[in-house]
Amino acid sequence: MPTNPEVYATVQDLATVLGGVTGQDDRLTVALILASRWVDYHLGKTVTDHVVDWTAPITLDVVDSRPSVHLATIAAAVRFYKSPDVPWGVAGGLGDVATYVKTTMPEVALILLGQREAWGIA
Repeated sequence: MPTNPEVYATVQDLATVLGGVTGQDDRLTVALILASRWVDYHLGKTVTDHVVDWTAPITLDVVDSRPSVHLATIAAAVRFYKSPDVPWGVAGGLGDVATYVKTTMPEVALILLGQREAWGIA
């Protein structure tokens, strides 16, 4: 991975969507890197696991992208940012009706509908 991880949105974009979050740059950065790799995966790009040196200053390279890729990255990054606080699985309910919190992101995948660039066929 390059010294500067490539992402499809800025930390400020994500912080704004989250209501102006401040003082959480490391958590926002992690969410953006994960979301960008998630988007890459859903676009059919090769995704590899890279080690990020958290002891060094991290500068993200924001890559120009289609609006759908930018929006999907922000939507996925919100999920990754909030995931430590989300009770995945059955969260509760009333009587026989249960509330289920999904661990997938169908709403984000829908934003990328028709955007796939590769199908893994040589």
